[in-house]
Amino acid sequence: ALKTFDMVYTLTRGGPGASTQTLAYQIYTTGFQFYDMGYAAAAAWLLTAVLMVLAGFYVRLMFASERAGAHNGERAAPQAQAAAHGAAHGSGQGSAHG
Repeated sequence: ALKTFDMVYTLTRGGPGASTQTLAYQIYTTGFQFYDMGYAAAAAWLLTAVLMVLAGFYVRLMFASERAGAHNGERAAPQAQAAAHGAAHGSGQGSAHG
C-alpha cells in the first residue's frame, strides 16, 4: 500500500469516494490539499516509526532463524565427519583388521 502512491495519484486520485485511498495518499492530501502540514508531518513520522519497529522485528526474526539453522548444521557436521573418518579407517564392526 505504501509503494502504490504514484498509481493512486495518477489513476484515481483516491476515488471513487475514498475507496482507493492509501495511507500515503491520505498524508499527501492532508498536507497539500487541506494545508494541514503539522498533522501530515506527524502522521508521516508516526508511519515511519511504526514501519521501523516492524522492520526491526522482521530482521530480528530472520537472524534468529538463520542462527538456529546454523547451530543445527554445526551439531550434525562433527557426527558426519566422525562416521566418515571411521569408515575410511576401517573401524567398527566387520572390520578387516580384526
